[in-house]
Amino acid sequence: MKIRPVNNVNVPVRTKKIKQKANTPIFKGYEDVLWNALRKDLKDRAEVANTVQEVYTSFIKERGTKKMPFFDTVHEWILTKPTYFIEELSKPIADINVKLRDLFFKSKDENISILQGNNESEAYIVNFGKHGFWSFMFDSEYARNDMRLVFSSKDGSLELGTTKKEEFYAEQIYKTGFWKKNIFDKYTDKRIAEKTGDASEPVIW
Repeated sequence: MKIRPVNNVNVPVRTKKIKQKANTPIFKGYEDVLWNALRKDLKDRAEVANTVQEVYTSFIKERGTKKMPFFDTVHEWILTKPTYFIEELSKPIADINVKLRDLFFKSKDENISILQGNNESEAYIVNFGKHGFWSFMFDSEYARNDMRLVFSSKDGSLELGTTKKEEFYAEQIYKTGFWKKNIFDKYTDKRIAEKTGDASEPVIW
């Protein structure tokens, strides 16, 4: 996979005409809010948290959105501290908040849907096993977990997770294949790395 600088990548732009009455606020639906989130330059964790809260709130307000069984378990976490939520799930099993352990064990068998909407819209949790090759192979209970919180739509997805070095990251992924991964320092919360690529390009081995 080729890695390219951000300023050399043509990020798709879409326009949408909205009919609006004078002095009437525009309600932005989930797809529009997520689209804007994919285009943001996320420089620190606070900005990521604010962005996720906007996306999550818009999804809840969207007409036709279904709240899934684990919604009540995670709602306050995602609404008030979304970046810490995924870090909590990424801890070794014994250290995970007791209220979240059932969710964690369930996620080992299948993705956990939190919200489901129209088209391809969904908020869900994915369990990719353990960080580290040997920990992954032997499913060590003492190792940190590779957990992801994902918001998706027909245009792409916003994904939160942690690295094997315990750094928090946010990844913006377009359906076109372009992706951007922002990694943040675990002490200063500032962005320390920015990686981009295009999943649609052929992989050269």
